[in-house]
Amino acid sequence: MEATLSTEKHQTDVTALAEELSRTQHQVDQLTLELQDTKNRLHQLVDRDGLSGLYNRRYFRDTLDKELERSQRYATPLSILSFEIDDFAQICRTCGEENAELVLMNIARVVEREMRPSDIVARYHQQTFTAILPETNRSGAQRVAERLCQAIRNIATMIKKTEVRATISAGSATAATEPAATTSGILIDTAQKALARARRRGSDQIEITDTID
Repeated sequence: MEATLSTEKHQTDVTALAEELSRTQHQVDQLTLELQDTKNRLHQLVDRDGLSGLYNRRYFRDTLDKELERSQRYATPLSILSFEIDDFAQICRTCGEENAELVLMNIARVVEREMRPSDIVARYHQQTFTAILPETNRSGAQRVAERLCQAIRNIATMIKKTEVRATISAGSATAATEPAATTSGILIDTAQKALARARRRGSDQIEITDTID
């Protein structure tokens, strides 16, 4: 009788211990998920621009270095776009800075929607944006630029019951596929110079450069 009671008590203790271990494991799993979620949100804060929600300049530069290395290693095309909201200073003066930021945020949302999942879009400086276009040659970059310009033309931001419209101008640069033929700095500089040439022609302009040798 005593042996039976002892066995039953042992089984009860084992069951209780197993249940406690299960609860502990569940708590550990929950904490792990919460920590991963916190880690992801911290990465978002570090990598994202606070206003536009796009990637920030630091993340863009780091990613461009990696994409350029991959492009040269596998001899695949790589282009970048530099584009800017036309007459943004005038929008700020007319609508006020806070409302101008709404215009910028709306444009950023449309740009992100128009890009492929593999593309990296960043707010580079104030009203200037940049995009990394993996496996995209010169003509492909032109198509992307034209699509973005068209998409921005077709939207309006409602401010105090008034439609505010904006356009963008864009410049592109395409890297050579030979190893070490192009650096990320040269690629960015070329795209920015192309953007400057586009803006000198007026608003809603595109300047597509040849492959950088």
